[in-house]
Amino acid sequence: VDEHQGQLIVTLEWLGGITVPQLLNLNGGQRLSPAAARTIVQAVASALSYAHLHDVYHGSIDTSSIVVMENGAIKLRGFLQGLHWETDPKVDRLGFANLAYKLLGDSPLPESHLGPRARKAALRQPPGLSRRQWDVLSNALLGRDSPTLLSEFSGEGDIAASRHTITNALKAEPV
Repeated sequence: VDEHQGQLIVTLEWLGGITVPQLLNLNGGQRLSPAAARTIVQAVASALSYAHLHDVYHGSIDTSSIVVMENGAIKLRGFLQGLHWETDPKVDRLGFANLAYKLLGDSPLPESHLGPRARKAALRQPPGLSRRQWDVLSNALLGRDSPTLLSEFSGEGDIAASRHTITNALKAEPV
């Protein structure tokens, strides 16, 4: 954000990649490979964790907020929207929980109109999650906020290896 002749100017980075829904369409609507899904979820958790450390909140996380660049870098767009909406980290954590379940899981999210018991019964632990990760994710999906949710998924992984994984996943079938 800058000012020129008394007018505020917002400069945005051009993101020349594709969103997750576009990536799924390129793959014939098939799910992402587990490695690609984990890489994206880890990158989003890391980005949100970093933003929250600086009191910046997204406010509307979903698959269309994620841009996968040609080099495998994963960018999260739409932070500017959060300036006009809810600026509560709980909103980001719930959005992230829904996103993680959609990308990592092999079953759809339970309908939101279901009661807590029915919703809990319909949740299925996505493959590859630790028990701790599943506990915080399922609690978040059931409306019980967990401040440790993002740290459970951000990981300490090698960023170069993550980019390599997603770049290879973009080139290979299925993604």
